[in-house]
Amino acid sequence: MLNVTMKSVKPKEAYDLFFDQSFLEAGIAKKSFANPHPQSKFKIGALGGVLLHAISGEMVVLAVAVQGGRDVIAVLNYFSTGAGTKLVINAVNVPDSAAGNKLVAALESIIDAYKARFPK
Repeated sequence: MLNVTMKSVKPKEAYDLFFDQSFLEAGIAKKSFANPHPQSKFKIGALGGVLLHAISGEMVVLAVAVQGGRDVIAVLNYFSTGAGTKLVINAVNVPDSAAGNKLVAALESIIDAYKARFPK
């Protein structure tokens, strides 16, 4: 489980940033993109796959492709915490391999992008 708490930002605003190409490119990697439509493809740094489900301001569910293995399911939950937001990322089916380590590092880059955008 990875998480970050962002003060003075509402869950809807933090959620919307996940689909903001300029935020993804500035904070993670060039040519990153995602949109909130089910079954749409996404590319966020080293992560690529299909968006399975999205609830505006609350949750994003991704099927992340893993070379030579089964897809990893990553869930981003946006929780209200007083005047701020807590983002929690959970992933299941992460392989115990170099590919799994790369995937976890890529998920951490999402957390790092939010930390850079909303420093404490």
